[in-house]
Amino acid sequence: MKSFIFPFILCLTLLCSTLHAQTVRQYPKCLVPDASMVNNTSPSIDEIYSKYSELVSIASANGTRTEDDNTRTRKARVASRWLTYSFSNYHVTGPNKYSPEPYATRLKAYYRFPFLCDGTNSENWVSDEPKHMPDWSGKTSGGWTDAIYNDPDDLNTFIIGTHTSGIFRTTDGGTTWNCVTDHLDFPVLGAQQFAVAPDNPDYILGVTGTTFLDGDVIYSQDRGITWNEIPQELPGFYWVDFHPFINGLVFGASEREIFYSMDYGLSWISLGAPADYVWEHKNFYKVVVADDKIFVCSDRWYATGVELYRGDIGISEAAVTINWSSELTSDFISDSPAFIDFSNKVGSRFYLQFVVGSSSRFFKTTDFGDHFNLVPFHAS
Repeated sequence: MKSFIFPFILCLTLLCSTLHAQTVRQYPKCLVPDASMVNNTSPSIDEIYSKYSELVSIASANGTRTEDDNTRTRKARVASRWLTYSFSNYHVTGPNKYSPEPYATRLKAYYRFPFLCDGTNSENWVSDEPKHMPDWSGKTSGGWTDAIYNDPDDLNTFIIGTHTSGIFRTTDGGTTWNCVTDHLDFPVLGAQQFAVAPDNPDYILGVTGTTFLDGDVIYSQDRGITWNEIPQELPGFYWVDFHPFINGLVFGASEREIFYSMDYGLSWISLGAPADYVWEHKNFYKVVVADDKIFVCSDRWYATGVELYRGDIGISEAAVTINWSSELTSDFISDSPAFIDFSNKVGSRFYLQFVVGSSSRFFKTTDFGDHFNLVPFHAS
């Protein structure tokens, strides 16, 4: 009997220790009061900032520092990074109440509830349409629009993706607008991109979301009049691009991985990421498909510097494989760019832009990215 009780107690102790660690581990120890550590309870917001103020006051004190002061200074840096990059995303529910669940996730959950205006009837609300907004200079400028599509068979028909107000459509060249996403049973708060299938001008993929809210991939089969949600649970996508020749093959860039679909974006499979890509505090934001290869860009959240990767793709009837290259930026420029972007593809031609400081450098390919040439360019 003793031989059974001892392992049981040991396992129970380890389990309790693990649960304790999981709760406390999400906070830097330097911000957790001793009582919270002992009782395994989350510190209040006041306690967190009180501990932080104590660390900062010591870290910024003048005079000779002791070894203990230097340790506190390092802890203050750790605490500052955590407050900036982690705690700032927590969902605050009231005075000294919060949840580690990101507020963007909570906002998305709220947005999925039916939107009832004027008690029960949303028809009593009237759309104010996209409006021009004055910018900081006082001049008239457009509203925040992230995506635009013009019907190739009717130049008066447009759909636009706004940053936080859904998708609007006009059939009279912009005189009147209608929001086509207000009454959907899934959230379309903003729309970042429209991608048209090369073999079917009626079929459009849309990438939704805003700066602070990851969205989904949606699709339209009637040039943007109606929209449908893809049922697969996916991470937030930033960009999608159709293969120029293979019908239905499309690639997508999420924060940590590149995905592909062989059925026009209705189902997706991960291709992973390059071996030397470290996703922490970064995300993929652009993908361009060029025949037998793809190019992807990644951005850093809190620092300058972007990265460019190439992947050689193998395509069969059943699957897509990829062979990633190392990071490519130094193959084009010696400086560290602040931003990288691609133009749209026109046949086998597209452009690659590197922003360095206040200037840009453009490279052109006419063979689907096998070779790039520097384009002489002088901004006027």
